[in-house]
Amino acid sequence: MFLVGGGILSHGLPPLHHLAEQLSLALGVTGQGTGLLLSLLFDALVGIVAGALVLLGVTLVSKLFAKK
Repeated sequence: MFLVGGGILSHGLPPLHHLAEQLSLALGVTGQGTGLLLSLLFDALVGIVAGALVLLGVTLVSKLFAKK
């Protein structure tokens, strides 16, 4: 799920897409296997960070509106 969500975000948001391209150029990734692995790792990282931010937001909102 992290890979799918991260892939949607990284391909749908131009700054993230360009960051992924610049990262592969900076690392000198030329092979298809290595490029695919780097793309998967980047998508996973984006998905995990996005999931953590959503979890943080939901936790904060639930604490703010919790009935005592």
